[in-house]
Amino acid sequence: MSKKRTYIPKSRHNPEIQARKIEGYKQDLINLQQTLTLITESNEKHYQLLGNFARHDIKNIIINLNSILELHSDQIEESIVNSLQINIDSLSSVTGNFSKLIPHSENSKFKFNDLFIALRILVASNLQKDGIHFEINYDQNNETEINLPFQAVLQMLNNLVVNSTKALEKNKEKKIININSKLENDSIIIEIFDNGSKIASEHVDKIFNFNFSTTGGSGIGLNHAKYLCQKFNGSIKLDQNDINKFCKCFVIEIPLN
Repeated sequence: MSKKRTYIPKSRHNPEIQARKIEGYKQDLINLQQTLTLITESNEKHYQLLGNFARHDIKNIIINLNSILELHSDQIEESIVNSLQINIDSLSSVTGNFSKLIPHSENSKFKFNDLFIALRILVASNLQKDGIHFEINYDQNNETEINLPFQAVLQMLNNLVVNSTKALEKNKEKKIININSKLENDSIIIEIFDNGSKIASEHVDKIFNFNFSTTGGSGIGLNHAKYLCQKFNGSIKLDQNDINKFCKCFVIEIPLN
C-alpha cells in the first residue's frame, strides 16, 4: 500500500512565500523612499552652497568688472564699452535668476512668492520649447514665510508639471498648463491644471502607486509627490470634474507650520 504524500504547493501558489515576497517589496519601497529623501536633503545643501556662490562670489566679480570698466572707459572705444556693459548686465541677470531658484534659508523657510518665481524660471524654457501655454496665478506681493524645505517643494511641483507635460504630448489642440496658488486657513493650496488626456477611471486609484504611469514615465514622480505631501502633513488629490476647459487638476494642500 503506497504512502499518502503531503501536498506541497508550488512557490508561485504558496501563500507564505508570496506574503514574504510582498513584505520584501514593501521594504524595498521604504528603502527607496528613504534614499530619495536623503538625496533631496543632500541636494538642498548643495543648492544652498551654489546659491551662496551666486549671491556673493559671482556678484562681487560683477561689481569688480563694473568698477574696472567705469575706471577705464575713457581709454576704450565706446562700442567696446557698450558691448562689455551689455554682457556684464546679462551675466548679472542670469546670476539673479539663479539666486531666485535657491532662496537662502538656514531654517528651511522660504517666502511664498519666491517659490513660484523659481518654478517659472525652472520650467518656462522647456514648456515654451514644447509649445505649451503656461500660467502661474498667485499673489506676487505675498512674502509669507513657508516653514518647509524649499528644494523639496520645488522638485515636487516640477514633477507634477513634467507629468502634465507628458499628458499633453498627444494633444493636437492648444496645450495649456495653469497653476493657481493661495494661502488659506494656515495652509498653502496649489492647483495644477492641464488640458491633456484624462486618466481612465480604472487607473485613478493607482496613479500615486510606485512604478505606475499612464504617460510612459518612470512612475516615480507622482509617487514621490504624494510621499512628500504626507511627510509635510499635507495631501494631494486628483480632480477631473467641473474644471472648465481643463481635463484634470492635481490639488495640493500643505500646512504652513
